[in-house]
Amino acid sequence: MSVYLKSHAILFVVALSLLVLMSFAVKTYAESSAILSRPKAVQVIEVLAIEYPPFTSATLIDSGLSFRLLNGRVAHSSLSINAHFLPSARAQKQVDSGQWIASFYPPTSPVPVVYRKIPLSNQPLEIGLFRLLPSDSDQPFRWSQLNELAGLKVAIGRRSSAGPLSTQLTEAKVQVIETDSLNQGFQLLQRGRVDAVFAEKLSGFFTVQLLGLSETQFQFSETVFEQTPIAIWVNTIHPNGRWLIEVLEQSRKH
Repeated sequence: MSVYLKSHAILFVVALSLLVLMSFAVKTYAESSAILSRPKAVQVIEVLAIEYPPFTSATLIDSGLSFRLLNGRVAHSSLSINAHFLPSARAQKQVDSGQWIASFYPPTSPVPVVYRKIPLSNQPLEIGLFRLLPSDSDQPFRWSQLNELAGLKVAIGRRSSAGPLSTQLTEAKVQVIETDSLNQGFQLLQRGRVDAVFAEKLSGFFTVQLLGLSETQFQFSETVFEQTPIAIWVNTIHPNGRWLIEVLEQSRKH
């Protein structure tokens, strides 16, 4: 075979090899692209909650304001939220066990570092006291020191009654009356069995409406114990908990 033919034969083999390699590369790229573009399977995140309207309730559209905010934040991800409502005692037991991914029911203090509180809104909620509107409606409902409330009977949910605020109220000579729900607290207030109800402002007035009472009968305190945004607790030990945090943090940037 002449040198000319040999060189052409070599070039032909090289060209054929390049074609094979390119074909393999294109096939591999196509397969990789298909994998990357393939939509991820929907992952259901179970979120614990108790009846606390209008924020969380099985009787409300979208399960309440808190779930509406949460669903809005994960809308463009492959996560799906499943609201799991429990009585408060069972919710506390499950949260304390660590067998959960996300919860609107807070863990017991001191909170383990593996549990993260993620805000879902910037609008703060006000937590204070409700009382029956006095005959002198211009009388302000405020205090600068807790001992100014000495002698009052204050209805507080069992969960809150186990916290530091309850201890502070007791030390200030305030009689703490434990209740199972806000409904019970406002019913006691209307009957004159307690002097005030410890509650978040929006949920308090919502409860008044549910009971068929007039909002004008009640007065919310100008002094508040706390201002806090709607937030969700996430268990970072669970991989889906870490995934949820990533999605929530990304959605907050947009």
